Amino acid sequence: MNLFAEQGGTPVYIHTQPWSWKAILLYLSVGFRIQKTDAFSHYENQYEQAMETLRDIVSEKQYDYIAARSDE
Repeated sequence: MNLFAEQGGTPVYIHTQPWSWKAILLYLSVGFRIQKTDAFSHYENQYEQAMETLRDIVSEKQYDYIAARSDE
């Protein structure tokens, strides 16, 4: 991540799925943010669907943590 910052702050994206919720929590804990609308490459942003799925598989506290780290 430092290398990207040194080279001008190029955005870094990690594509993941809701069933990888442990990875999502890890990514958030090191500073990544969930993107509500932004997308990259050929991926479609499915924020709303992902959050619906996460609501069913994580605790309420974890869900609130994820939702609070979501950017437009």
